[in-house]
Amino acid sequence: MKKNYKNILGALFFASIGIQTQAQTLLYNQNFNAGAGTFQLNTTDQGSTNAGYNTWVVNNSYTGGSTTIVCMGFPFSATINNTPSQPAGITSPGGNYLHILSTDAQAASITNANYRPADGFCTFDENYFSKTPAIVTTGYTGVSISFWWMCAGSANAYGELYYSTNGGTTWTLSTATPQYINQATWIQETVTNAAFDNNASLMFGFKFVNTTATAGSDPSFSIDDINVSGTMPTGIATITNNNSVSVYPNPATDNVTLNLSGFNNAELLSISIVNELGQTVLNNQEAYTAQLNLNTNNLDKGVYSIVVRQGIKKSISKFVKI
Repeated sequence: MKKNYKNILGALFFASIGIQTQAQTLLYNQNFNAGAGTFQLNTTDQGSTNAGYNTWVVNNSYTGGSTTIVCMGFPFSATINNTPSQPAGITSPGGNYLHILSTDAQAASITNANYRPADGFCTFDENYFSKTPAIVTTGYTGVSISFWWMCAGSANAYGELYYSTNGGTTWTLSTATPQYINQATWIQETVTNAAFDNNASLMFGFKFVNTTATAGSDPSFSIDDINVSGTMPTGIATITNNNSVSVYPNPATDNVTLNLSGFNNAELLSISIVNELGQTVLNNQEAYTAQLNLNTNNLDKGVYSIVVRQGIKKSISKFVKI
């Protein structure tokens, strides 16, 4: 349907007193279908080992089998059950997933979700850690992480979720579910925490804790379909903290220039462009400059909001692409 952009421009003034709406934006996704990608396996965060009795892997193996475990020079047979199949709610049921794998089973070409429990005699306490890359949530609120998981384990062998707000320098244990345990089939978890909001370097880590126990059960700690999302105010031209950003030319065809002189040169700027449906079509971190040029060639015709944030300062302006 053809739109009358003159009428749209005239309506922009009234939009400044409109009601604020919110749009959910996917900020990070990892379904492991293409492997680990930017997800880091077997790091040494939180006192973990990068080579031990068990290891984090990504594969699509669900079949168990028989292996041999050597303890004090004596071989012991071990049977590994098949890994439970994935439900339809997962993006690609039966596809790749992240999980803990016993290196004994791996040596026998059994690579499904299983682990070797620590017994204090032949297998000793170890932790295993894997983590996301840094995720930018600047300007977003209600940030949450959702993922599918399972872990039978034991009272001494369980999964944990950690988060870092400084790019992995320090980690905090999530208390939404302190221990991922006693779950032998796939289930989805969603964790929301205000600490995830408005962060330039948010990371999440999954830790498998394996301390001395008399018994343990498979499947081992397993993860799939990790999604991090948040909401950003859209559809309103309210200016906060008097940081009005002018946008010109307006309407625009190929490029727009932002006047950012109301901000300071001490911090990075978060620049987002949001369409009429509330979808974020651009989300960048930029070093401060008094004027910033943005290429709009790839944008469809319509009305867009430009959201500029720096710390607690925020400006929302509108422009029309013709």
